[in-house]
Amino acid sequence: MEICELDIAAYRGKAIKVQYTTSYVYEAVVSQDAACFGVMFQRTALPKPLSCGFDDVWGSEWLKQPELYGVCVDGQIAGLLEICMENWTQRLRITNLFIEPAYRGRGCATRLLEHARQLAMQRDIRCVLLETQSCNDPAIQCYLRSGFVFLGCDLSVASNQDIQRKNVRIEMGCYL
Repeated sequence: MEICELDIAAYRGKAIKVQYTTSYVYEAVVSQDAACFGVMFQRTALPKPLSCGFDDVWGSEWLKQPELYGVCVDGQIAGLLEICMENWTQRLRITNLFIEPAYRGRGCATRLLEHARQLAMQRDIRCVLLETQSCNDPAIQCYLRSGFVFLGCDLSVASNQDIQRKNVRIEMGCYL
């Protein structure tokens, strides 16, 4: 498995169609009173597997100086990692991570996450972070195995029903 830097200009604006199937979700459990408040996420089995997906593009206009890396297996690009530096917070943000379906479960995402961590250490960055959704159990499990931890969440990023839809934005990170 080899990592190579790619020309972001060649990918800018190209569509990403992310599809995955999950048998688990993380349900947000909110607790609040006058003395304490917080959110816990409980991993819960679904009665039947759920197919999910979303669309995105590489090199979105709002990204400042994005970088793109590929992981190659047998001469084929098996996955892509897009990152941006957050100079004001000294963090490296993973803005997109995509593995071709045929290569999932073969260590490609783990290798790209490790590459992001290595880049951050070379640049004297304190944290690598990313966002995922509470319904994306396959990704969350990969991030946890790679040493990422829960950093925070947004309970209403897409709608006022994100908790009920079990689709809460979760921030995860790896401190260096």
